[in-house]
Amino acid sequence: GEWYRIDTKSEGGNWTQAPYSEKYLDFLSNDIEVCFNGIGYSLKPDGSFRITVKPWIYDLSNKSSTYRLVKTFSYPPYPIHKSDTAYVEFQVR
Repeated sequence: GEWYRIDTKSEGGNWTQAPYSEKYLDFLSNDIEVCFNGIGYSLKPDGSFRITVKPWIYDLSNKSSTYRLVKTFSYPPYPIHKSDTAYVEFQVR
């Protein structure tokens, strides 16, 4: 699916979820739900996957931080089999 999360790294090296943006918080305060497409993308072994994310849900304005994109992949049949999570670190300067 298209779900992802963005974490931020503290000065102590711990990861926590990045804060939500004002736009997203405004939606929540007006009882507007934001969701991700539940579509499933199939990957073959040793295949690759590319997705472009527009992280408007999160406030990434702390330009000196290191972030990571968190993406979980599940295996059918759901939810019997385990899932794997991939992490990609990046910096906003």
